[in-house]
Amino acid sequence: SDIVLQPDAIYLKVDTIGLPRGVGVLDLVDESVLTDLSIACQHRVRAEYTAKKGLWYIVERASGVRGIPKHVRYQDALDAYPATAGKFTYPAGVTENNKYIFRDLTSMPHLLIAGSTDAGKSNMMHIIISSLIMRTSPRDLRILMVDLKGGIECAIYEGIPHLLPIDDVTETGIIYEREKTPAALDYLIAEGQQRMMKLKQEGYQNIENYNKHRTAHRMPRIMLVIDEWADIRLVSGLGPRAEDKLSNIASRMRA
Repeated sequence: SDIVLQPDAIYLKVDTIGLPRGVGVLDLVDESVLTDLSIACQHRVRAEYTAKKGLWYIVERASGVRGIPKHVRYQDALDAYPATAGKFTYPAGVTENNKYIFRDLTSMPHLLIAGSTDAGKSNMMHIIISSLIMRTSPRDLRILMVDLKGGIECAIYEGIPHLLPIDDVTETGIIYEREKTPAALDYLIAEGQQRMMKLKQEGYQNIENYNKHRTAHRMPRIMLVIDEWADIRLVSGLGPRAEDKLSNIASRMRA
């Protein structure tokens, strides 16, 4: 009774009032019926029914399970950035019907990327880092990296102005030895405490409001990136100390 064409899918409304005798809505949304329709259309077909909106068949235009492609080009994600996206927004992936999802790192207390071997964890890390350094300047963002794969992952970033060197810990802003990680976390805790004291003195609750009223002497956000956190966590004596410090940063220093 109605057809709506969208970039992600074709929506077909079914005239449930004029159904043949003995045919009910449940028959039309049966999984075997949807499977037959999907095969006939060569695209996934699903059904949605509510008492208010009625019954709709939805023919997804995109390929893959629920319209989610198996491979996503980073350039396509960059082209799809919303006009309202902030500096710290990165592409998180593609959801149903090939819709791009973006997330803002400043809205997260912390971010853990988990998955099986070759699932794309390091690739996701590179997407976040490259997206942020492309959209920010060093006066907005400084990055401290811990790479416990001997430089395989993070050495490519050596020399970029966003990195945060720490005296007696890392000259480049990238740490390659697990033993230096607690000292780097101590630095971040001390820096966070100084910043909180500064914000309190100036009468601000967060960095965003503080920076709004300044063109000079701004507070850059600091992003800590740790590749292979488990390699630190499982070391006897080192792991528990480092985890306590990281918990302190994740819970208190996000302010």
